Amino acid sequence: VSEYIGMPLGSTFARTKLPVLKSFLFFGPQGSGKTMMVRALQSQCAALVLDLSPSNILEKYSDRSSVVKAFYMAWKVAHEFEPCIIVVNEAELIFPGKKKSKEAKAAAK
Repeated sequence: VSEYIGMPLGSTFARTKLPVLKSFLFFGPQGSGKTMMVRALQSQCAALVLDLSPSNILEKYSDRSSVVKAFYMAWKVAHEFEPCIIVVNEAELIFPGKKKSKEAKAAAK
């Protein structure tokens, strides 16, 4: 984590000169330390954290187009104020998967 995320996030030289990835996805079961890792990166790299979790977004925006607009604005802010971390806990509540048709389920078996 420190080599691929922490160094490029905390160092302007590493961010501009080295070929680094621009985004990372932490996933895993509840209680595995994803949010704690984000908070540690934020404190060590002095990064701005934008929390777009459902608990913050859904009470302010009612329709899907407003939520998508909020995500777009967050990406613009993150690009402008580097280093920045965007956090979306429980993203499946905001963007649920598409339901599979009966034909797609039969073809998968």
